[in-house]
Amino acid sequence: MKKMVIAALLMVCLATVLAGCANKEEPKENTQVENNVEKEVSEKTFAEFIKVLEANNTLEIKKFILDNIQKVDEKTADKMVMKYEILLKDNFDKLSKKFNSMEYFGAVNDTMDENYELNLESIKDENIKKEVMDAVASGYTFESLEGSYYLTMDYSMINDTFGTYLSENVKPYYELRKKELEKPTFVEEYVSIDFEEIKNRAVTLEKFIRDNKDYENKKDLEDMMRWYVDALLRIDHFGDTVDYETGKVNAVVKKTYEELKSSDLKILKHVSEEMDNLLSEYKYVLKSDDQEGAQKINELRFKLSDEVAKKIEEYYY
Repeated sequence: MKKMVIAALLMVCLATVLAGCANKEEPKENTQVENNVEKEVSEKTFAEFIKVLEANNTLEIKKFILDNIQKVDEKTADKMVMKYEILLKDNFDKLSKKFNSMEYFGAVNDTMDENYELNLESIKDENIKKEVMDAVASGYTFESLEGSYYLTMDYSMINDTFGTYLSENVKPYYELRKKELEKPTFVEEYVSIDFEEIKNRAVTLEKFIRDNKDYENKKDLEDMMRWYVDALLRIDHFGDTVDYETGKVNAVVKKTYEELKSSDLKILKHVSEEMDNLLSEYKYVLKSDDQEGAQKINELRFKLSDEVAKKIEEYYY
């Protein structure tokens, strides 16, 4: 009797284990089916996207992405948003010339209020107003430079609208572009962000360059990387890199260079090594009257900044 009970219990346990295994296998099959469906939907949607893209209509492309981005996988979302950005970029030069003409420039800037904010809805010429509002709806905005507003690409909108759906390789890039629009690294040729933020932006950008070799807008990447290298190597008394009284190079500079020298980011590693070697010759002290030292630092900064495009090609493409 005891043997029969034990045997029965073993059978129950075995059935439970097998059922458990079956239950564990089922989600894997479901996941595979879901992945296949998502892949098919993504491929079909991207094919439709390419057809819409051929019309060269940024407003229609933006609408298509808004309507479909939730259906596709991250890789497809990346491709759609990046191609939308390229289309905005390709159309920007022609549009910018029009909006910089006296007629359009005046119509936009005449809407500036006492808080220096634009009120585009109050543009008097209805035709110009429609073109301006269509441009804004398509993915452009206006940025203030030296007291006037100029057309630019609306990276804040791109990031805020599509960022959630992008991969971790691409998402930081659009977050970076939003930062540059809202708080640029340079304002009238002067560095406007602190040294730590310069490093963070430079690191984000080089990682994007390294991990996205097929990105089409390489010229912008080169320009941005050159900005960051230039800002990272500005060792002078006009910012927070050198103490004006003592001439001592700020500790954050040496710390940042040490971090970058040990990183796997080839461009930032190289420029940090070069500038750190030069600063070590001066024992990290640059007196305000040391014209020779300042000249050597600036010459090295210019040299390394000018080499950025070549280094990107050499290291990553």
